[in-house]
Amino acid sequence: MEPKYGEKGTVEPDIFALYRRTPFFIEVQRSVYSEKQMREKLDRYEALFQSGIIALEPWQSPERILFPHVLILSDTRYGLPSFPFKVFQAPTFTAFIQSITKPKEKQSSA
Repeated sequence: MEPKYGEKGTVEPDIFALYRRTPFFIEVQRSVYSEKQMREKLDRYEALFQSGIIALEPWQSPERILFPHVLILSDTRYGLPSFPFKVFQAPTFTAFIQSITKPKEKQSSA
C-alpha cells in the first residue's frame, strides 16, 4: 500500500506495512540521493510526526498510538541526524530482518 498524506511534496512512502504488529513506512531508494535530499525527505516524515495525523489511521490501537518506523532500502548508507522516530537503513528487506533478528543460540550436544 502506498499511502498519501497530502499534496505532492509531502510524505509519500513507497510502502506502508505492519510487520509483527509494528508499523513501517518503507522507502525503496534505488537512485542515489544526496544526504541533503534524504534529510529533506525525512524532514517531511518529522512534519507528519508532529502533525498527529497518524493517530487517526485505522490500524492504530486506541491504547497506544505508534508512529511508523522508517525503513530506507538502499545500497547507499546515509549519515542522518536523529529523529523522534526510528529510522533504519538496509540494502534489502531480508538484510533488515537479519539485522534485527537475534541468532538462536546453538544447543550444546552432550
